[in-house]
Amino acid sequence: MGKLRAWLKPNPLTADPTDYTAVVKTSGNLGVADIVNEMKDDGMEFQPETVTDIIQRFCRKAAERVTDGYCINMGLVNMRPVVRGSFPDRMWNEGRNSVRIAVSPGVLLRRAAAEAEVEIVGQQPSPISIISIKDLTTGRMDGLLTRGRAAELRGSYLKIMGTDPAVGIAFRHIETGVMTRLTPGEIVVNYPSRLVILVPDSLPDGTYSLTLTTQFTSIRAKLLSSPRSITFKNEVVIR
Repeated sequence: MGKLRAWLKPNPLTADPTDYTAVVKTSGNLGVADIVNEMKDDGMEFQPETVTDIIQRFCRKAAERVTDGYCINMGLVNMRPVVRGSFPDRMWNEGRNSVRIAVSPGVLLRRAAAEAEVEIVGQQPSPISIISIKDLTTGRMDGLLTRGRAAELRGSYLKIMGTDPAVGIAFRHIETGVMTRLTPGEIVVNYPSRLVILVPDSLPDGTYSLTLTTQFTSIRAKLLSSPRSITFKNEVVIR
């Protein structure tokens, strides 16, 4: 019987704070050779190289036959060929049409899934992160930024999206506590893993924290029900 470990994360599509979904905590990646070596450890009497060669030959033959029009029951999965696209002129068109292989779980896989145990290991850490901030004028990445010039933020889930008033980027002066929010026009590149901003001309010299708030989610055309924020781990200096 298999055992999965899973994180819980808030459901981004609802405002209910008790509504969670689960994300499997993967244990790594295994290839054919890895599985064959585990079979040897379990007592398999055949040479791993021989078994690997047989499996690869089997897979090639199954791929060949499914593209001949056969539905293949492999025990683990079932495969069948599918033709995609429209045929307005009743002719095959390589630019419009294609062949895909539909794959569905077989008996063995469905049984394994039904018998698997799941251990909840806690709440998943937020995926949003700011890895680095770079002054694009000087090339420096030590936190020193040039007033009125461009700076680049690198990380994940950074894209500024959402209608919540808190969404955006803000500099907070460490000594005075004054918060300066960037205008939409000062965010000139807005990607999930890369932002380019203009450091406001109005900022006085000093040390600041930088906080980013967004409702961006990886689910297409969906926003988080409530925004999430991250503050860069290092303070930045404006001159």
